[in-house]
Amino acid sequence: MATFTWRRRPSIILFSVLFTTALVYLIAHNRYQIQNTLSYATRPIWDKDEAPNNIIPHYYSEGLKIDSHACELHGWKQRKDATKVKVLDSVLMSSELDLLEIRLNELDSVVDYFLIVESNATFTGLPKDTFFANNRERFSKFAPKIVYRFLPGYPLEGKQTAWHVEAFTRDNMTALLRSQISKFPSGTRSLVLMSDLDEIIAEHTVRLLRACDFGPSIHLQLRDFMYSFEWYLGLSSWRASARIWQHDTIYSHAKDPKGPETMLADSGWHCSFCFRTIPEYIMKMKGYSHADRIGGRINLLDPRRIQDIICRGRDIFGMLPEAYSYIKFFSQLNLEPSKSAVGLPRPLIIVFSIFFTTALVYLIAHNRYQIQNTLSYATRPIWDKDEAPNNIIPHFDAEGLKIDSHACELHGWKQRKDTTSVKVLDAVLMSSELDLLEIRLNELDSVVDYFLIVESNATFTGLPKDTFFANNRDRFSKFAHKIVYRYLPGYPLKSGQSAWDVEAHTRNTVTDLLRSRISNFPSGTQTLVLMSDLDEIIAEHTVRLLKACDFGTSIHLQLRDYMYRTIPEYIMKMKGYSHADRIGGRINLLEPKRIQDIVCRGRDIFGMLPEAYSYVKFFSQLNLEPSKSAVGLPRYLLEHADKFKFLLPGGCKRES
Repeated sequence: MATFTWRRRPSIILFSVLFTTALVYLIAHNRYQIQNTLSYATRPIWDKDEAPNNIIPHYYSEGLKIDSHACELHGWKQRKDATKVKVLDSVLMSSELDLLEIRLNELDSVVDYFLIVESNATFTGLPKDTFFANNRERFSKFAPKIVYRFLPGYPLEGKQTAWHVEAFTRDNMTALLRSQISKFPSGTRSLVLMSDLDEIIAEHTVRLLRACDFGPSIHLQLRDFMYSFEWYLGLSSWRASARIWQHDTIYSHAKDPKGPETMLADSGWHCSFCFRTIPEYIMKMKGYSHADRIGGRINLLDPRRIQDIICRGRDIFGMLPEAYSYIKFFSQLNLEPSKSAVGLPRPLIIVFSIFFTTALVYLIAHNRYQIQNTLSYATRPIWDKDEAPNNIIPHFDAEGLKIDSHACELHGWKQRKDTTSVKVLDAVLMSSELDLLEIRLNELDSVVDYFLIVESNATFTGLPKDTFFANNRDRFSKFAHKIVYRYLPGYPLKSGQSAWDVEAHTRNTVTDLLRSRISNFPSGTQTLVLMSDLDEIIAEHTVRLLKACDFGTSIHLQLRDYMYRTIPEYIMKMKGYSHADRIGGRINLLEPKRIQDIVCRGRDIFGMLPEAYSYVKFFSQLNLEPSKSAVGLPRYLLEHADKFKFLLPGGCKRES
């Protein structure tokens, strides 16, 4: 056996010295990166989000009137004289000409004055162009509303930091606001929008705030994007605010110390680092208050690296996500590109043992039936692939956007030559969802020619049930002339028969009903058939687009992803549909108190892990956070919010 000899001692000492020297060198030259990595990786443990914790649900749909009803939905009263409210939008100009153009056009109809302060130096003292002043003609349309102030810049002095310069610049905006507001007639209320240029508040949000008395100030939650509207981070941006101007109000990008701890959900968009050119990225990285994040790593400014970072959705400073919970941390660690432009102006690599442990811990609380499903779902991202179509066409829509040849071309299609020859049929299988059917029919009434409904007196599993539609036909009398109804007698399952067999037979009945109805149409009629479950509601504007544009022979529709008024409906659904085997003998799953708790906590009703095909989605769905946004929901739903409160944010309590 080898023994230690003193001859080896010099070698060991030399190795120790070299190792220690190398370690000290690495720490000294990477101190900033090490500090930030440790800080950001542990932030959910020691830090808390500064965002206001009282989030007001936001109700909005295209065409929804901003009146006393809309104000009451948000817990506010309508202003007595909204005509005396002046709206001022105030921004500090850096270089974002494209975002400024989008912002001014978005807010033009609701803003009285746009206040812009611009300097010829960055916050870090580097010289820069006066982008707005040099491109003023581009914004000539808004000239009567623009109040501009040039602020001479200079290199940083002594112990001065970028934060000092930023504060000085914001003080100049405060002075400009006071000057402008002093010109208004007595009795004028000034509603000031305070947000960075890349934090664009939605026009409908401003209309709501102008019409309703929300108090002295309110923060605005924005959809957070990075590099473009392709990389969505979540509803994490909160610094934008709206404030009723008082004599002591200042222009701020922080909490109002005198204001309430409230924030309006889903109020616009924050597009951070959204530039047209690579030099703009470099200027921003070197010039704004967080420029110390470069930390001497000049390679971060390499144009090829920046281009690669943008296309892959990675952090431009190579930092971990700034998240206050590990759910959000993991969900932002490897972003997936969004294909949705509706409402706008690779797998996570972790040692497999982590997932196995997650599955094992989860299994402890569940019985034998769950072993197969838990292991299957916990490892699904490794062995399975999503069946969803992988060619996702970006969807472009905004309130007032015309569905014409331009809209068709945006989606890569041509406009149909004769849309008058297109008949639209909406086909559904009726279970018990009367509320969702009411919302669906009202959403689609203006674009659908016939609603085809097939209903049975038994579930797919053969259990008897009411014919809910037939028993409540009067509720839908408004649509009687469009409804084509077929009753399909149900029966208990026969030997060897499964719920899937019954479902297939029911869908075949819909096919027969469609053929029968379509055969009555005149020659030359093009028939556009909407095929979705009753709870999969296609937006009216989507149908208008598909009716006007030649998208081909078929197309799948991506929808935003159980919603019942009463607990018995949940129980019937769990026992009656094709996945009823998920109960697996666990009768406790049907206990009403448990179901109510599950609904309010946003957990899976069968106690299963998320059905996800990447670990990014797996973690993001593992512990859902309640949404406060009702923006973009069906208009009829919001117009009758009291009736359908159980479907809206904060309405988790169910009838027994």
